[in-house]
Amino acid sequence: ISGDIERDGVPLVLAQAKRGEINDALALLNTLERRPRAPAFLYYLEGELRAGNQEWNKAWQAMWKYGSLAE
Repeated sequence: ISGDIERDGVPLVLAQAKRGEINDALALLNTLERRPRAPAFLYYLEGELRAGNQEWNKAWQAMWKYGSLAE
């Protein structure tokens, strides 16, 4: 593992989500989001996962964060 968010972290998050391990995927996303220069799309992915989990408030917060960073 290189520590590269896009090469290592995101594929793992997506694999966890595909297996239905949403809470594990969200925990990993939270870890990745705290890294320096984390890409904005991590918040979009978090919002999608939280919406699928019916965590509406947290989903909107993540999408707002994505929108504010992606500009």
